[in-house]
Amino acid sequence: MKNLRDYIRDEFELANRARNADDLATAYRHLERAHVLAQGITSEHARVYWRMLEIGWRKRNWREMFDQLIRMVSAATKTPLVFIRPATLATRMFGFFSGC
Repeated sequence: MKNLRDYIRDEFELANRARNADDLATAYRHLERAHVLAQGITSEHARVYWRMLEIGWRKRNWREMFDQLIRMVSAATKTPLVFIRPATLATRMFGFFSGC
């Protein structure tokens, strides 16, 4: 049975494939899905923002890069302080978990 990190890893892999095919919109969409899943796991949450920053770099979108940098730092320092169950409604909406 897959755990949450497996689903996050799957979204990262799909984002990698799309990025390598230069389909940045699809890559970003997979990273958004990974973001919803990773909100309760500090390392994964910060990693999503790092990957979004990389896409901003490839697009040369300085505002996007700045925003993701701020979010990455915030996620790395604030996620451990939040004691809520991560994104259960969103994960049900995406259909990742049938038994939530």
